[in-house]
Amino acid sequence: LSRLAEQLRGAGCYVKSLKADQVPPSIRTEEALCAWAGLPDRSLGEALAGLVEEHGRVVLVLDQLDALASLVDLQTGRLLILMRAIRTAAAISGVRVVASMRELESKYDPQLRRLRKARDIERAPVEIRLRPLPVAEVASLWEQRLGRKLDPVPAHLLQPHVLKIAVQIGEPGTSANAVSQRYWEQQVLEASREERNALFALAARMEEQESFWVTTSDEERPLLQRWLGQDGLLVEIADGQRRCAFAHQTMHEEARAQRWLEENDPKSLAQRAIGLLDTLTYRP
Repeated sequence: LSRLAEQLRGAGCYVKSLKADQVPPSIRTEEALCAWAGLPDRSLGEALAGLVEEHGRVVLVLDQLDALASLVDLQTGRLLILMRAIRTAAAISGVRVVASMRELESKYDPQLRRLRKARDIERAPVEIRLRPLPVAEVASLWEQRLGRKLDPVPAHLLQPHVLKIAVQIGEPGTSANAVSQRYWEQQVLEASREERNALFALAARMEEQESFWVTTSDEERPLLQRWLGQDGLLVEIADGQRRCAFAHQTMHEEARAQRWLEENDPKSLAQRAIGLLDTLTYRP
């Protein structure tokens, strides 16, 4: 989406980008959303109308809506607020909306499913599935970064986030899961027990708060430092709250799985899932 935003700006559009996963759980109203997003008005409709008047063409970009889907977030109303924002923006002349989400959540989350049908939106949305990376581009990047050819190029490396991790570990892997697990072995299992416990505690708070971004304490920072950075397992947001998140949602999911395995007998997983089938605790 960052590349698309650059192209839209180059075409003369004013682009306002919001990352759904960074919206704090405390955001419950449209006014709070506007304040968090740095918009001048209490009403999103007024703010966008003002931007149209000032800039002509406006594009509202909402990234990672799946991060707030019911498979992840049951406690807050953040997705509902963003759904209202999309409908408000779509009704304003001169405003276009671009929203991204994973296919799984787009099919199973009730609000995202309704958005795809869009019976209550005047301008029906156009759904676009992102294509895999070009094989030649992946092969060229692999040779440039690692100095060796990759032939044939595995299908799982055509996914940008998998390719990035594979380049970091220097191995193509046999599957996306294999790449993720190998990265975990290199980046986490070689750390000290104290450092791993701090990482698992971070993942646990994310699970409890149902948020991908959580605030870190002064005591945690030194223990998490090895994973913070541009190409690290964790990333930070410059909002003055010292919040950090896993660099990709798949890494967050890997951390939650690994934490469960450390605390439980793997043989009990099936029984646990069966026991939770009739509760809201169970997630696919």
